[in-house]
Amino acid sequence: MPENTHCIVCRIKNCEALKKTSANYCFSCKGFPCARLKQLDKRYKTKYGMSMIDNLKRIKETGIDNFMVIENEKWTCEKCGDIICVHTWKCTKCGYQVKLP
Repeated sequence: MPENTHCIVCRIKNCEALKKTSANYCFSCKGFPCARLKQLDKRYKTKYGMSMIDNLKRIKETGIDNFMVIENEKWTCEKCGDIICVHTWKCTKCGYQVKLP
């Protein structure tokens, strides 16, 4: 499967239980965090140094707008101002390599 289609077919994004919530966030589900989300979270913690579950908890506590302000600052390249990719920890524009936490 081409790399750019993972989000389209994501079983978490397309979860039937999630579709039944009004907020469309996993934290709204009574089964939060589900086994699929825990598995993804474990992989992201190991490979990329970030937690999907912690992010969702922060969104629930502070709101999506505050979360996005913090994340935009965190993932902005200090060299050119473009976006740092969580998967490579490199700037998508200039290639600047950020150190993992």
